[in-house]
Amino acid sequence: MTRDEQPSPQAESPPPRWALLALLVIAAAALWPYRHFAGDDASITFRFVRSLVDGMGYSFNPGHPTYGSTAPLWVFLIAIVTKLGLGVADSAHLLNALFAALSVISFWQLAAMFIRRPLVLCLAGLLYVLNPWFVRWSMSGMENGLSLWLWTLAVLHQLRSRDAEGFNWVSPACAALATLTRPEMTVFSLLLFADTLLFRRERKLRELLLGGVLYGLLLVPWVIYAYVHFGSLIPNTISAKLSRDHVQVFVRTLYFMGSFWPFHALCLVVAALLGKKQLGPWLRSRAEQARWFLIVGWGLALPAFYVVGGAPISGRYLMFALPSYVLVGAAVFDYLLEVRSELPPAAARAIRALVVASTLGTLALLGYVQYRYCWYVTRWPEGMDPPMIEVARYLRDHSAPGASVAADQIGVLGYFSERTVIDIGALASPEMLPYRKMKDKNAIWRHIRERAPEFLFVIDDVPLLVSRDPGYASVELMREVDVQREGASSAGGLQRFRLYRTHWTPTKPAH
Repeated sequence: MTRDEQPSPQAESPPPRWALLALLVIAAAALWPYRHFAGDDASITFRFVRSLVDGMGYSFNPGHPTYGSTAPLWVFLIAIVTKLGLGVADSAHLLNALFAALSVISFWQLAAMFIRRPLVLCLAGLLYVLNPWFVRWSMSGMENGLSLWLWTLAVLHQLRSRDAEGFNWVSPACAALATLTRPEMTVFSLLLFADTLLFRRERKLRELLLGGVLYGLLLVPWVIYAYVHFGSLIPNTISAKLSRDHVQVFVRTLYFMGSFWPFHALCLVVAALLGKKQLGPWLRSRAEQARWFLIVGWGLALPAFYVVGGAPISGRYLMFALPSYVLVGAAVFDYLLEVRSELPPAAARAIRALVVASTLGTLALLGYVQYRYCWYVTRWPEGMDPPMIEVARYLRDHSAPGASVAADQIGVLGYFSERTVIDIGALASPEMLPYRKMKDKNAIWRHIRERAPEFLFVIDDVPLLVSRDPGYASVELMREVDVQREGASSAGGLQRFRLYRTHWTPTKPAH
């Protein structure tokens, strides 16, 4: 048997049967405090769900279709559960719990294909479920758990069926559904088909053709719907968030990696130095390339996608590649424990101490990051800082049902106020995008005044608004609140939001 024909390493012995169950219990305990969390983006999704359930179509403002949610599959799933009698937020959190558990199970199965030692396999599972971004976002009302489960399931079946006779329909189906959950998964879909083209030995053409047909059957209906109803195949959020801030996105990616991966990185460097003679042959091995292509490819491609687009990112977005990063880090631990048997006793003890210290250091780092940047959201009984919800309800109680409000934070405001929202950020109001892209930064503020919404909800005070357009001098402050935003970068700081009544007369028609 040649090097390229070597089978994938198997575990030295299967882990105890109760290990996965224990991991699920630990995950449940870690996620339980976050069971009510649902930030502003989740409330955007909830508003789409409510419109869909009420028969108003896929819209943020009922009756006005817009591609303002990038997760149509997630919206539909919540709507289905809501139709069974649960509230929108409760439906989302129930699905969160289900898909978080499924993602843990599929990650465990995937990790078993890469890690030989049962103890390291258990460690990989622990690092996955205790990762602060997994904990923070899996119960957030958002689609993260579903995306992680679909990704791990697709990779798992792709590796299992590498040379199987039957058609692997699971991987392309999961890729298509993942694309309907997050647009970034289009990149993963390309990697999946590239993996088939590069590493499938038998029936390659059949896999590509049938997989492409199945992928299209699941994805094309939504593409047609989007084009017919929204006039665009690209979500508003992508168009609104693209920028030239490539350096800033790269730096934020490093922050994300630094929140859980520095000790893995140290061990990776040590492993490369110890195995430098074997590194070249290992990298050239077709068997190893086939095993690691999707894992490493996705871990590199996802942040590259964001950096190239200049999209403002956070842990919520980069965590879609979390299984890749955890698997690579755990596999490095596994490798170091394996090669230490070939080293002199002193060096072997040093390697073991390095792995133990790195493990403990990583666990301590996970605990600190979660405490510092995540834990505060567990205090919010309705998902967001209560003052934000209170001002939304104040608007509902002090305005007519048909009133409109221009705002730069639209989720909680729109969902709890039940009023028509003009989105300054253009996520739910694509007609605002041309004004956002103008070189004249005040153009969008003049356009808002010409649209004459009855209310304005922004962080800006009156002097700043007047500096943009003198017409804002007439606005009347109704309410102002200090709000703790849900983003990790906002941890520990408050932001003041202001609700104004405008007293304007429209000079441009509403869109």
